[in-house]
Amino acid sequence: MKKYITLLIVTVALITCSALAPGIYEQGIPKVDKTAPFAGSIVTTVTSNGIVEGSKMSVIMLNVPVMIDEILFEVGDKVEKGDPLFTVDRDATVESIARGAGELEMLSEYRDILSDRGLSGSTYEEIQSQIDEIIKQQKAVQMNLLPKTITAPMSGKIIESKITDYTLNSANQSLITIMDGSQMRVRTEIGEDIISQVEMDMPAVISGTGFKGKEFSGTVTKIYPTASEVMGTGMPGKAVETLVDINNPDESIKPGYSAKVEIVTDIGEDIMIVPYEAVAQDEENRQYVYILKNGFAFKQYIITGREGDDGIEVLSGLQYSDFLMLNPGAYTADYLRIKVRGE
Repeated sequence: MKKYITLLIVTVALITCSALAPGIYEQGIPKVDKTAPFAGSIVTTVTSNGIVEGSKMSVIMLNVPVMIDEILFEVGDKVEKGDPLFTVDRDATVESIARGAGELEMLSEYRDILSDRGLSGSTYEEIQSQIDEIIKQQKAVQMNLLPKTITAPMSGKIIESKITDYTLNSANQSLITIMDGSQMRVRTEIGEDIISQVEMDMPAVISGTGFKGKEFSGTVTKIYPTASEVMGTGMPGKAVETLVDINNPDESIKPGYSAKVEIVTDIGEDIMIVPYEAVAQDEENRQYVYILKNGFAFKQYIITGREGDDGIEVLSGLQYSDFLMLNPGAYTADYLRIKVRGE
């Protein structure tokens, strides 16, 4: 009798285990989310910061010193080529230069004293330089090189003036700067580690905090032949100065503004892309995915290319019809049983 009871208990236990086994097995199968490759575009850029400046400017300098009679402009004014900018007080200029004759005599005597005593050096050279300048000024006046009215050599906006009233404005020094506002550029520095990606005539996108939310297209127009130390960053390294012309700038862009430059170095169109979350990397830095098929996930190594905001380019190893496991980094087996959520 005891044997029949024991057999009955064992039979019931086996039946119970058989009934529970599928559920227990199902609980051990990982549940995963899936994705698939898609066709898209990836734009590769090199980003740097720089300063806006005019690419076409004219600096007015005179080869003789002048006293100003009347200033006919203000900084910020727009002028056309040939517009009068200021007039020269010839009489005051000649008188001021004539006063230099007495200074010339005094300097010449001092120079001669130094020479007689056999002294030379920076002091002597400085005096001689002053003498030469005064003689040059006197000769210019004698040759009637003193202009009456100074006009704009080009059309544009006056962005700087160093003219002074009631004092002699020195020769060969900047008096007025005129800039053509329709021709602007960004002067930027690109790190030596990425400059090899940049080439002449590459397109760029230019933005900045002072641009009122606007973005402008641009073009790389000059890459300097040498690198220099990056100044003011607090970090070691060298960079290459690069000029990027701004296409169709408007009044929202001003010289001296800081600017962000994104140079487009490569564009991949209609290429296979997979989300970053579908790609893992093993200890040998090989990238792989898991392809989902018939309730299993099969490990597949892939070769990748460009990286973009939406994912990474796949050069080989996949087809558009493949479904992939998301977040595969927790698994290393060649294949495993899985269950896709929602299926």
